[in-house]
Amino acid sequence: MTDHDTDHDTEADSGTSFQTYFPDLSTWVTDWLLLVWQHRQTPSQVWCPQWWQHTEVISRFEGMWRSWELARLDNAAGMAAWWRDVADHHMPVITDTDGPFHHCRTGHNKDSATKLLLTGEPPPPGWFAPEPTSASSDTWT
Repeated sequence: MTDHDTDHDTEADSGTSFQTYFPDLSTWVTDWLLLVWQHRQTPSQVWCPQWWQHTEVISRFEGMWRSWELARLDNAAGMAAWWRDVADHHMPVITDTDGPFHHCRTGHNKDSATKLLLTGEPPPPGWFAPEPTSASSDTWT
């Protein structure tokens, strides 16, 4: 792993600032995740070295990294919970043969992302109830 001697300011959900160990997602993936995830690749898994070309993977890794940065500060059970709740959940989804890398079994397939996009139509006007206008209202109608 690379020595990261500079902490990086990040704002936690609570609004308090804390220091991240890794400066960005790419560094966390290449300098930490890919080095410590030691699972043997099986025929039921697919990995794409160009993981950064897959929007779902970027989103999942971003959540994994941010939660890792918070978990590492919890001296009690933070990392144990992170492995159980985050890594052990997301990595099998990411590497599943039907997951975001499924077209990349023999190498990165740049057309795979467009084949996976879901389509949708906007709902008709008024389909969803309008949001409450009163700041004191705590019920939905």
